[in-house]
Amino acid sequence: MTILDPDVYDKAADIVEKHGLSKGLYRDENGCYCVAGAIMAAIDGEFPRYEPAVFPARWAEYTDAFRWNLGIPSVTRWNDHPDRTAEEVVNALRGTCRAVRGANRGVAK
Repeated sequence: MTILDPDVYDKAADIVEKHGLSKGLYRDENGCYCVAGAIMAAIDGEFPRYEPAVFPARWAEYTDAFRWNLGIPSVTRWNDHPDRTAEEVVNALRGTCRAVRGANRGVAK
């Protein structure tokens, strides 16, 4: 079992709060981030200088936990919904932070 760092979700929320929400791209030309792009940037400390063709496993673990916490089938479809707001994304990322923090309690490190 992989123990996820809950602070990644708080950092990702901060990124979306600061830069705005992107739809359709990990990071758009205005510097806005989608959920997955913000998670990538939070994990790596900066956004990759390329649009990754292959989603590395470490990013997938975090987006999978986000998806599971929200009970949604697809992070991309959820993020890119026309009515989705940056505020909703930030709240969902912070909620996932709390859920992962709670799940980590009691797991031997």
